Amino acid sequence: MVMAYPNTTVSMLRNGIIAIKPDADVVSSPEIAATAMYELLNLGFVAHRDDLRHLTTDQLTSLIFAASQAVGSDRSWEPLFPDFPAEVLRATDADLLAAAVVHYVTEGQWRPDDTRDCRRADLPEIDWAKNRRVLKLKPLSSGMIRRAWAGAIAMSPADRQFVTDVARSIAFDAVTLFRDIRFNNGENFAAALLCLRSLGIETTEVLRLGLNNARNVDDILRSILVCFCRDYQRAFDLNRPKRQRLPLNPIPRPARREILKVLSLFDDGRSLDLAVRRKDVWRSVMRRIHPFELNESVGAEQFLDVVFDNVRYRSFNARVEALLAKGDVVAAANLLVAEPGNLVRRIRHLVRLAGHPELKGWEAGARAIEFALAEAGPKVRLSTLISAYNGLANHAAAVKIRKLRRRFHITDVSKTEKLEPGLLAQVLEALENAILARLTLAPAPVTQSVATGSSIPVELVRRQASSSMTDIWPGERIQLNPTGNHAVLRVFVHWFGEDVDLGVSFTDVEFSEQLSYLDYTNMNSNRLRRSVIHSGDVVKAPRPKGGCEFIDIRLGDGAWTWENLHLKSLNMQLPSARYAVISVASFSGQPFSAIDNIAGVMVRNDEMAGLVFEPRTVETATALNVESTSAIPFIVDLATNELIWIDSSLGTIEGKLNLENTDVVPLAYAELTALSQRLTNGQLLKLWAQAHGVPTTDEPAETGGKEQVTRLLKSC
Repeated sequence: MVMAYPNTTVSMLRNGIIAIKPDADVVSSPEIAATAMYELLNLGFVAHRDDLRHLTTDQLTSLIFAASQAVGSDRSWEPLFPDFPAEVLRATDADLLAAAVVHYVTEGQWRPDDTRDCRRADLPEIDWAKNRRVLKLKPLSSGMIRRAWAGAIAMSPADRQFVTDVARSIAFDAVTLFRDIRFNNGENFAAALLCLRSLGIETTEVLRLGLNNARNVDDILRSILVCFCRDYQRAFDLNRPKRQRLPLNPIPRPARREILKVLSLFDDGRSLDLAVRRKDVWRSVMRRIHPFELNESVGAEQFLDVVFDNVRYRSFNARVEALLAKGDVVAAANLLVAEPGNLVRRIRHLVRLAGHPELKGWEAGARAIEFALAEAGPKVRLSTLISAYNGLANHAAAVKIRKLRRRFHITDVSKTEKLEPGLLAQVLEALENAILARLTLAPAPVTQSVATGSSIPVELVRRQASSSMTDIWPGERIQLNPTGNHAVLRVFVHWFGEDVDLGVSFTDVEFSEQLSYLDYTNMNSNRLRRSVIHSGDVVKAPRPKGGCEFIDIRLGDGAWTWENLHLKSLNMQLPSARYAVISVASFSGQPFSAIDNIAGVMVRNDEMAGLVFEPRTVETATALNVESTSAIPFIVDLATNELIWIDSSLGTIEGKLNLENTDVVPLAYAELTALSQRLTNGQLLKLWAQAHGVPTTDEPAETGGKEQVTRLLKSC
C-alpha cells in the first residue's frame, strides 16, 4: 500500500533524503519542528527547521526513529562491565580473568555488577560529532528507481534497500518501468526483479518480465534464481555454494516450457560461452526443469548439449587461453579485438607475457597490444577501462589481495616478474586515451570551469561489506578532530545472536609488523591497558538487549591521573604506532550478512563523562553485511586523526578468529596501497573537462566529486 504521507527510512537517510509528498504544505508548528531538529542533531543529522515543518507529527516521529536506527541509539548499550571504562581501569588482571571465566562458564548468563558509584558527569558541550549528515527534503519519484536500475555499477545491498523503500512508498507502474529501462548491469537486472517480487507481483509475472527482457542467458539465469531460488544472493553472484546444492523450489511446468522457449533464441557463440562459464549453476537449474521431458527442449538442444557436456564445445575464452598458454601474444591480442571488454580485462596478462625488449618477438607483441587497445579501447565501458588502469598502476605493489568469489587471498608478489616500463607506460597512455574517448560521450560540463579537488578513489564496485550511515567510498578519509589531551577514540559494535568480537591491531607507518593488538584473547594481560582498554568479551547476545563491545584508544600526547591511576596516551606507550586497524569477527562462525549488527566509532573528549554510548558523538556507524566471519571496515591514522574507510574483510568463513594469527595488517596494507594507486574522482573530472575543452581548477569538488563521477560512469 502506498502511503499518503511517505515515511523516511534508514536507507533514505543514508542518501541524505527526507521523504515528502510533491508540493507538500506546511503542516507542523515551528515549536514541533524545532524539537525534531534538535532530536536529529543529537543523533548526528542536520535538518533545517523550516524543512521539517512540511512533515506531519507522525512523519517526524518516524524520521527520528529511523535516524536512531541508523546511528544505533535504538539499541541497548550495556557492556560486560557496566561502568566501562572506569570499572575496567579499577580492576586487576586477576579480576578481569575471573570475570571472564565465570561469564564463559555460564554461557553469558552472568555479568559483573559494579555496585560502586556508576554515576557519570554530563557529556561536555564540545562533544559533538564533526561529520554530521545533512538532510534535505526530496519528493520520492520513479525517476530515482529508474536511475538506480539503469546504472552501470552494481548496486550495493544498501542501494537495493533504498530502491525498494522508494518503490513501496510511491504510486507508479512498476511493470511498465521495468519494460522501458535499458539495463546496463546484470546485478541491477536481478535487483529490479527482486524489487518487483517485494511489491507483491506474482512470481509467474516476474519470471515472464525477466525472460522477455533478458539481454543474454545470464539474465535468463538471474530471472530463474530470483523466482525460484531460496537464496536470492545467488541471483547476483551466479555461483553455486561449494559442496552445497542450490536451494531451488519446484518450477511449475508452464514456467519450465517458457524458459526453454526463450533459451532457444540464444544459440549464438556468446550465449554458449556464458553457458560454459555458469555450467554448474545451469546444471542445478536444469535438474529442476527436466528439459528432456518437454518438447521445447528441441529448440534449446545446442544450449543443453553444452551445459551437459554432450558435445565438445570450445569457447572463445578457451581459444584465448590456448594462445596465452603458448605465449602467442600477437594472435591473442588480434583475437581479443573482437571482444573489446575481454581484451581490456586481460591487458595486464598480455603486457606480462610480452616480456622485455631483449626477448624474441617482443616488438611484434608490443605493437599488437598497442594496436588492439587503440582499436578496441574506445568501445569499452568507462568502468572497465578504469579498472584495467588501476590494476596496471598497482602492478608493482609488494602485497596484493586476490579476490575469488567471497574469499580474499593475500599474496606476496614482491618477487614476481615486473612489467616492462616502456610498454607499461604506453599501455597506460592508451587506456587514458580510451577513457578520454568515452568521456566525450558524456554531457559536457555546464560550468565555466570544473573543480577537480578530490583525492577519493573512483568507486567501481558497490558490493560493499558494510552499509554506513553516510555514503562513504573506499579510500575516503574522515577527519575525527579530537580536542585536548584527554580525548579517546571509542570503537563500538552491537549485535543480536551469538558471539561477535571486536579487536584492534596497531602497526607502524610501513605496515611492517603488528606492534600490538587487543581482542578477547588478551584483555586480562593487556600491556597497553593505560592507553587502550576493552569493555569485555560478551559471548551471548539474545534479544531484546543483544550484546555490545567497546574499545577505547587514548589519543593526544599527554598523561593524567584518575583515581590514583596513571593513564597515558597510546603515543606514550607505543610511540611507533601509526595506524589502528579495526577488526570485527564472528566467533560463532555466522557470516555478518546473517547477523543484525551495527559498528562504528565515537570521539570522546572525556571518556568518563556521559553514557558509554552517546549518539551525538558518533562519527560514523555502519551495518556489517559481508558474507564472511571477518569485517575490517576502517583504519585510523593516529598521526592525522583520520578515519580511512576500506570496507574490507579477510574473506574467511571460519569462526574462532583472533588477531594473533590472522593477516589483518597485511590486508590493511594491501588495501591502502591499492587505493592509493587508483584513479581518483579529481583525476577523472579533469579528464572529463579535457574531453570537452573546459578549464579546471584545484578547488574542492562538490560532494568530493561523487555525484558527477557516478553520472559519468553511467553515461559512458
